[in-house]
Amino acid sequence: MPEENIELVRRTMDAVNRGDLTAWARGLHDEIVYYPLAENPQTEPVHGVAAVLEFVADWLEPWDEYTVEVTRAVDAGDRVFVATKHSARHETGAEISMEMYIAGAVQDGRYVELKWFMNEPDALEATRLSE
Repeated sequence: MPEENIELVRRTMDAVNRGDLTAWARGLHDEIVYYPLAENPQTEPVHGVAAVLEFVADWLEPWDEYTVEVTRAVDAGDRVFVATKHSARHETGAEISMEMYIAGAVQDGRYVELKWFMNEPDALEATRLSE
């Protein structure tokens, strides 16, 4: 149901913003496959909740502050498109602000697949929303 998928997006992003990765991981299906950004040094898919949780914790570890704002979420049945704005301050004092996009697949009310993109058209295509 559309409301449930959008609620999943809201609930998991709120958990990230609170720094509660355990709550975030509750939104992941046991068979989760997580596809990092193509620009990430690790481009291989990450399989399973524990491995995904470790990957995300490693990504967030050097940031003193990290917030994710959902700017758009579109339900596509068993898939969801999410546009996000990330703002962070690194332990060195450097600050970033960037947009990233997620193409997610949902099964049993949890993410079974998350693919990250730096550009919207690729994420829309992966979500099967492009024309």
